[in-house]
Formats: sequence, structure tokens, C-alpha cells
Amino acid sequence: MTIFERSWVLCSLAGSGMRLATPEVLIEHLGTALGPDGAPAGNGPVPDSDDTAGVLHALALMGRPRSTACLRGYRAGRYFRCFIGERTPSTSANAHVLDALLDDVALDAWHRHDDAVDTAAGWLLDRQESDGSWQDKWHASRYYATVCCVHALARIPRLDAADAIQRAVDWVLGQYEATLGLGHALVALLNVEEYERVISYCRSWMDHRPTPASPAGVAARDAGAGGKRPGEAPERGDQRPAPPWR
Repeated sequence: MTIFERSWVLCSLAGSGMRLATPEVLIEHLGTALGPDGAPAGNGPVPDSDDTAGVLHALALMGRPRSTACLRGYRAGRYFRCFIGERTPSTSANAHVLDALLDDVALDAWHRHDDAVDTAAGWLLDRQESDGSWQDKWHASRYYATVCCVHALARIPRLDAADAIQRAVDWVLGQYEATLGLGHALVALLNVEEYERVISYCRSWMDHRPTPASPAGVAARDAGAGGKRPGEAPERGDQRPAPPWR
């Protein structure tokens, strides 16, 4: 599982804003893992969209972005399959794919001439539970899928995405209050210090969340009116901190 583990660690550390002296051999290893169908989790398994997206996102964070054309074959209408022939899609895998597509800012990127970003984002929004969380077939805990979806949707200039994130924040804070900060499912994924950082980010989101009158909200409205291309980040006037899980 060397490819999965290395891309996961790089995404977690570099995405948090940490400055890394990443060995060149590590970056080269991830780059050579990408083939016509993407990257596998390690030596032996077949490629899949989830690990491919993780590798692409890690390389983008390292300043070595690559084309996302290898993800195109996993598309199945509004969502992306994790494996070819998959019957039940994964929310976390689709969130990772959305992150990778948003990293690919090349003018000739295939998704810029398609509705892949908007439809994938819309699919994730439709999969949100009524309580504000997301579920995923790969994880018993809803926190992981919720974090993945919030992370990706926070980059989409859409007011419905901002509303969905607000519901997710409310759900996380509700779980925090109900369990005095020691929700058993989240502690299985994060230590207490990291949990407090997630809660702190959620509260910061509430203070800086986009509204129709805020700069981010105006940008989202303009994007919906054709002012920006799908997937293009708004010109933010808010100062939201980077999520601790990025």
C-alpha cells in the first residue's frame, strides 16, 4: 500500500500548510505510479479513482500538477466509480476526485470542456444526510466522509455548497456538545488534540461562512450567472483558516 500511504501522508501534511522538505525520490515515485488508468494503492492492485485522485492531489500540493485525464474513464454519469464495474459509489472517493479536478487548472483540462466538476459537486450535495453528515461505504464512522466532502465542496463557488457545509458544521458541533468532545467514532480517527482543531475550524467557518452579501457569496452568485467557469475558485474576501485535515 506504499502509494496510498505516501500520497495520504503528503496530502495531510502539505495540505495543512506545513512546509515540507519532501525527498525528490518520493515525488518521483508518485509520478511514475500514474498510468493511463491512474494509480493503484500499491504494487499489485489494479488502479482506482480514489488512489489516483490522492496521488494527483499530493503532486499538485508539491507543485508538480499532472493531467487528470486518467480519471475520465471512471466517470459514470454524475459521479465517479472507484473501480471499473463498481455498483455502489463512494462519497469519499468522489470528494477526492473533485479535489483532483479542481487542482487541474490547465486551460485545456478535459473537465473545463465538460460539466464534470459541477455534476460531481451536485452529486455529493445530493448525498448529504438530513442531519448534515455524509456516509461512505468504506467507513463505519460518518466523520471521515463528512470531512472529505466538506474539504472538496469548500472549494466550489456555490451557495448551495456553502449551505451544505454549514449543515455539516452544525452536525459536527452538535456531536461535540452531545459527547463533551469525546465522540467515540471521531476519536477512532483523530486524537483529542486533532479533534479540538476540527472543532476550532468549524467554529471559524461559522464566523466567516459565505452569505449572499459576502465577497465569497457574491463570487458564488456570479459563478452561477456565468461570471466564472465551473470549478474556478472565487476571489475570496474572507479569511477562513485552512482546515486542519487539508
